[in-house]
Amino acid sequence: MASGFLLVLAAYGAMVALVPQLAQMRILGVPVNWIILGVALYPVIGLSAWLYNRSAARNEARYRDLVEEK
Repeated sequence: MASGFLLVLAAYGAMVALVPQLAQMRILGVPVNWIILGVALYPVIGLSAWLYNRSAARNEARYRDLVEEK
């Protein structure tokens, strides 16, 4: 999961670096690279955080179950 998240971040950085025309392109006065960041990348960050939190809670519950059995 972390590798997929890092891949998305790296792809966005590479896209901004390799296609500098995105900074000049605008939709409703907003640069396209900002729109891509807000519409595509931030939801991925939120989803990754939610999945991480869910996984951490599951691991904590498993640990508590192991400790309580003794």
